[in-house]
Amino acid sequence: MPTIDSTLRSTVRRIPDAEALKFGDIDLTYAQLDEAVDRAARALAGLGLNKGDRVALMSTMR
Repeated sequence: MPTIDSTLRSTVRRIPDAEALKFGDIDLTYAQLDEAVDRAARALAGLGLNKGDRVALMSTMR
């Protein structure tokens, strides 16, 4: 079964410069989104999280 990670990586290989995300003034290509995801994963790993650990994201509505 495809995962979010495998789908993103596959898309980055096919169309790295295509627009992946647009939010207000922020535009990210698939390659930029992939790098941002990698940075977030490294930051979480630096806090001691491991593959298989669960993380929650809480945010307010804008």
